[in-house]
Amino acid sequence: MLAAARAATGLETDGRSAQFAIAQAALGRAHYVQGKLEQAVPPLRAASRAEGAPGMIRIVALSLECFAESERGNTMHARECADRAIEVLDSRGLGASPQVSWAYVALALAQADAGKSDDAMRTLELGLSTREQGSTQAVWGPIHHLLVSARIAARLGHTALARELLADVTERMSRFFDGMSTMLARVDEVRRLIKDHDAVDVVGEPLTERELDVLRLMQSSLSLQEIAVELYLSANTVKTHARAVYRKLGAHSRTDAVALARRRSLI
Repeated sequence: MLAAARAATGLETDGRSAQFAIAQAALGRAHYVQGKLEQAVPPLRAASRAEGAPGMIRIVALSLECFAESERGNTMHARECADRAIEVLDSRGLGASPQVSWAYVALALAQADAGKSDDAMRTLELGLSTREQGSTQAVWGPIHHLLVSARIAARLGHTALARELLADVTERMSRFFDGMSTMLARVDEVRRLIKDHDAVDVVGEPLTERELDVLRLMQSSLSLQEIAVELYLSANTVKTHARAVYRKLGAHSRTDAVALARRRSLI
């Protein structure tokens, strides 16, 4: 796939053509599949910004760029890509096409990264329902969509949904062998998230009242320093409480902590 994409980009160099965007998107996707995120982003950007790029190619390229930037920890860039994908969807009237589920899962990922758990799950469900409206997507479209969706669901504590999505994507990926180490590692990451959440459900150290106060405010957009002001505590004290919350809940981030706490009816 990577060799074919490189050949295609060498053959089509006219940035105004639709074929240019298609070739660049293919190259970016091949790099993403192999985990070469820094190499994936430039061709994906070229594809989404190409003058002659079809709407669906823009959406695919922007969504993959969002996935890559999120994995690199560039959440602001990931959100920009997701927002642009939604803009293309709306401006070109593509909302009825199952393939636009890419844009929804990209937005859900950006929302999850920003700690907006409820928004992320609503958007994720919209993307899943849109994808189910048809089966015309090529092989890799559902694989990317399902795998990222499973990761979001697992991060937010919806482990039953995550397991269902992971079983589907694992079956789809089973036909491929060469060059799949990174994709399989992404599957393993989701499995670890599910396992971590299951362990928390079984063993949960109680939170103190002050830790619960901090946790409740962590649902908002307030920073830890702003939470300290709200609770009349020092910033260091709030940071200590936040670390204790993460440890007791088995959370890896603020988003995870809030999602786990809601599942356990703590907030």
